[in-house]
Amino acid sequence: MDTLLIQMIQDFLAGDLPLDGLQRLLIDLTWGRTDQVSPRTLNLAKNIELYIAEFTSRHISEEELRRLIRHAAGLTAVVVTVGDLPSESAFWQSSASSTRRKVALA
Repeated sequence: MDTLLIQMIQDFLAGDLPLDGLQRLLIDLTWGRTDQVSPRTLNLAKNIELYIAEFTSRHISEEELRRLIRHAAGLTAVVVTVGDLPSESAFWQSSASSTRRKVALA
């Protein structure tokens, strides 16, 4: 489940999953399944739900929401450059898994 949650977060950060989709998937992944989900995954999901609540209450910006989620998930963005020109892509890498994902930069 850890890998599934990280994949969902990567999809959200890449723009492939809308915020409401992330919320629904968090509920499906964690609610009523505490015995099936690792403590790390459950804690990460609850933190993300808290960040989303802060965002929907307009206490933080979308940029801050994305930064908090990225940090909580242990994801770092590696920007690929060619000469002085940045490419139009980056790779998300998670310390929780060896998953790498190419995403478009906004």
